[in-house]
Amino acid sequence: MRDVEYLIIGGGPCGIGAARRLIECGQSDVLVLERSDVFGGLAGSETVDGFTWDYGCHVQHSHYDTFDRAMTEALGEDGWYWHDRESWVRMDGRWVPYPFQNNIHRLSASDCARCLEGLREVHGLQGTYDAPPGDFDEWARRTFGAGIYELFFKPYNFKVWAYPLTTMGWSWIGDRVSVPDLARVERNVSESRDDMGWGPNSTFRYPKRGGAGAVWRALAEQLPDAIKRTNATVVSVDLPGHTVTLADGETIRYRQMLSTMPLDLLADATGDAALIAAAEGLVSSVVHVVGLGMDGTVPDDLAGKAWVYFPGDEAPFNRATMYSNYSPYNVPDPDKYWSLILEVAESSERHVNRDTLAEDVIAGCVATGMLKDKSEVCKVWIKTLERGYPTPSVGRDAALAKLQPALQAHDVASRGRFGMWKYEVSNQDHTFMQGVEWVDRLLGHVDPEAGPEPTVNRSTWVNVRQRE
Repeated sequence: MRDVEYLIIGGGPCGIGAARRLIECGQSDVLVLERSDVFGGLAGSETVDGFTWDYGCHVQHSHYDTFDRAMTEALGEDGWYWHDRESWVRMDGRWVPYPFQNNIHRLSASDCARCLEGLREVHGLQGTYDAPPGDFDEWARRTFGAGIYELFFKPYNFKVWAYPLTTMGWSWIGDRVSVPDLARVERNVSESRDDMGWGPNSTFRYPKRGGAGAVWRALAEQLPDAIKRTNATVVSVDLPGHTVTLADGETIRYRQMLSTMPLDLLADATGDAALIAAAEGLVSSVVHVVGLGMDGTVPDDLAGKAWVYFPGDEAPFNRATMYSNYSPYNVPDPDKYWSLILEVAESSERHVNRDTLAEDVIAGCVATGMLKDKSEVCKVWIKTLERGYPTPSVGRDAALAKLQPALQAHDVASRGRFGMWKYEVSNQDHTFMQGVEWVDRLLGHVDPEAGPEPTVNRSTWVNVRQRE
């Protein structure tokens, strides 16, 4: 049996953030276990035949100076391209700038009037409700009105989450959804003005080479070899005994453990019936990431765009990302090829035919005008993430309220995208900092203004505060 002071399960952004911070603070009795043969987790990338694909639409924008410094240390000042976000909604043959609700002037006259009427109606009702919304669906109806809700918000969000909005909570919103300002929308309509600057990722950076995964591979390489182990899968966790058992039979005793494995799988690994039952309240969706490589150069109408949202039924994907626009090194030769990544969500509530997925996605690209003809496609790559989005379901917070304290009582912190199960703090910067802040709490390095682990304990504050 091996003894270790700090055991970290998972070598994605959260685990790397924790390990890096421990080493910075002079701690060496550390072990990071990664079940695959490469670090990076869900923020990984693959390069196949000269095309680089990420496991989803990954861009680097940040709420933290500490994260920004780590990114620069990973790839250097010159290892990045900086982009202004240009994102759009494609519907009814029209290009509508994102956020949709700020740019309804791009719709037909009748749809624009319908959206504006609904927005004015709910604006007049603000302050008259006796209770907060019961779910995400009710929040959306109260916030946007019937027009925007029916034309865009409901169909698009169902495609993203793959669950009815009535099954989701709304406390996670924070800076994730643009809440409309009626006066601003009316001004945009009267002046036919595009309004695209909203959001924390209005500018972002992207690695020049190697995709998003290059960042995490680089940071992992900077860690001492002695504290890293790949192809190490945890099969059971003895909470009272403070031990974990690996698939190869090895047992490791820890003093403190950070687990970034999916929280429901961690509960299963403990064998604790109460934890397993509590984890049944956690919901997630599958995301199929489909990469398409095309002959030729990117079409003129896509040349400046970062990504496009699709609320309609003419395509199975909810978002298309112009990946060759992020970096010319994402394709073998930018003078001969260009590329897209498209995301398709699946759940028990939204069926996806996996056997025809590639054909359906390509057909959707043609139907929406992203491609002229399917013959343009020369490369198809598919990555299925069986856990793609940690769904903020109506039962999520109650489940977390049972699970997290029970684990912490045995010196186990469950953090990361699916360890914390909080979508609102599950970007790369958030999860990296969850690892950093776990270490700071243990070592007593707590910012008196932010308090301990602000990313998980004060998520709204973290997302909306203004950095100096």
